Amino acid sequence: MKEYKILIVDDQPENLQTLYEAIKKADKNFKIIKAINGRIAYEAAIKREPDLIIADWDMPEMSGIELIKELKKNEKTADIPIIMCTGVMTSSENLEAALDAGAVDYIRKPVDEIELIARTGASLHLAEKYSEVK
Repeated sequence: MKEYKILIVDDQPENLQTLYEAIKKADKNFKIIKAINGRIAYEAAIKREPDLIIADWDMPEMSGIELIKELKKNEKTADIPIIMCTGVMTSSENLEAALDAGAVDYIRKPVDEIELIARTGASLHLAEKYSEVK
């Protein structure tokens, strides 16, 4: 079974831990990489090439939207699926902005563990199929 690398990004340690625990609880073959802001996440994505990124929107140094835009500009990271995860930017307009920037999905906080795992699995599956076609 393939091990999937998932980069989770949130500037709030308790949110980062919640995501980590929910993903670990899924008992799938996931290796989880943590980052506390968008700039660190960008560097981690370049170096570690995760299969999926789950990023908070509102972070210091580089927001989730800025992170998505930077990753999509880089050929090495352009195809990594990104799920935006936020409790602040939750309007339909925010959802549209995240998807327009290049996110593949959007999860509202507080995170529902079942929804998180379902969306994580779906995003990884779609990325795998896209890679096969490409």
